[in-house]
Amino acid sequence: MRKIDRLHHICLTVTSENFATEWPKMLGFYTDFLRMNAYKVAVEEMDQETSLQSLEDGLGLGKQVPQVFDEDGHMVLEYFYYLAGEDLSETACLIDIIVFLTEPGQLTQPHSNMHTMGLRSFSLLVDNVDAVYERGIAEGHEFVSAPTTQTWGDLGEVRYVVVKDPAGNHVELVQTDEVTDLGDGSPLRIFSINQNTVDMEKALAFYSEGSGMRVEVRAELSGTDFATSTGTPDNASASLCLLKGENTEAKTFYALTQWHEPVCKMQELADGHTTSYYRMWHWIKGNTEGVQEVWDRMAPQMQVAATPPFVYPSPKPWGDVTMAFFLDNDGVLQEFANHVDGTWRGLEEILDHEDHRDRFTLRGSRAK
Repeated sequence: MRKIDRLHHICLTVTSENFATEWPKMLGFYTDFLRMNAYKVAVEEMDQETSLQSLEDGLGLGKQVPQVFDEDGHMVLEYFYYLAGEDLSETACLIDIIVFLTEPGQLTQPHSNMHTMGLRSFSLLVDNVDAVYERGIAEGHEFVSAPTTQTWGDLGEVRYVVVKDPAGNHVELVQTDEVTDLGDGSPLRIFSINQNTVDMEKALAFYSEGSGMRVEVRAELSGTDFATSTGTPDNASASLCLLKGENTEAKTFYALTQWHEPVCKMQELADGHTTSYYRMWHWIKGNTEGVQEVWDRMAPQMQVAATPPFVYPSPKPWGDVTMAFFLDNDGVLQEFANHVDGTWRGLEEILDHEDHRDRFTLRGSRAK
C-alpha cells in the first residue's frame, strides 16, 4: 500500500491589490529578515499556459495570471521562489511562494488569529530565537509576544515566538535542544506545518490510518506562557500531535492542534483558496501509479475531492509532476504528488550543479 513518504513543500500564494509593493516585502521578509535561501524559477522554462490551466482546474479558481515585481515595482521574469533554511537536502521541506493576480472580487483567506480552522502557519527551527526577536523588533516586525519557554510533551522544552509576515500570516520560530551552539538567529529548516483541527481523533484517522503518517509526539498545552505566545485567553488549552511520514530521514513534522474551551469554536475560513493561504504537498514515494493509488484509497474520506491526479509540467531541473488536490475534513487544501519518473533532486544537489547554482539568492549578510 502506498503511503506518504514525507512532507515535500508548502505553497503560499500571495495575492494583493497592492502586489507591486507587497511582493518585494514578502520576499524580503523571508530572505533579508529571516535569512532563508531562495531558489528562483524562470517562466521561460515552463509550459506556463498548461501549468496555469492545471492549477486553475485543480484549485477551482478563476483565471490566474502570475505577476512578479522587483523592489522598484518593475515586472521581472521569475515565476516563483522556493525558500529553505540551511538544510537544502532532499528530505528538507521547502516553501513555495507564488504571486497570483486574481479576478476582481475573488475571495481570499487571511489567517487573522492563531486559532483559525485549517492550515494556519508553519514553524521554522532557528539557531537563536532571541536573536531573531531582537533583530525583528529593531526592524519593526510585529510579534505576538516576546519569546517564551514551553514544554511540548516528549519533545521537551522549546523556546518559542510568533512573528507576522507582511501578509499577516503567522510564522512560528522554534528553538529546541537540538540547537547546542547559538547562532545569529538563522533558520535551520522548516520544523513543522501547523494545522488546526476541530476533531483530533478524526484528523488522526484521516492522516495516520488513511495515508500512513505516524504520530511521534503528543502534548497537552496550557498555562500563561502558552496563552501569551498564541495571543489567547489565559485559560486556553490545546492538544498537539506531531506526525511524520514513512521516511525516517525526513525532518519536518505535520502538527495537528485541537483547541479546547474557551477557544474551541475556531474562526472558519471563507470560501476560496487564494491570498495568504497555505497548501501542503505530501510526497509519495514511487511513481505516478502511487498517486492514483493513494487518491483512490482516500477519496471516500475527503470532504471535497477537488480533482483526481493530473500531470503538471514542472520547470527545469525538475521533471513533470503527477498531483491530485483534495480538501480534508477541516477544509485544508492538500496535494498528493510525485515526479513522473519517481525521482526528486534536492536543492543541495542543485546548488552544487554549475547549471543551477547561480539561481540561489540570499539577501543580507549570508548571501552566497
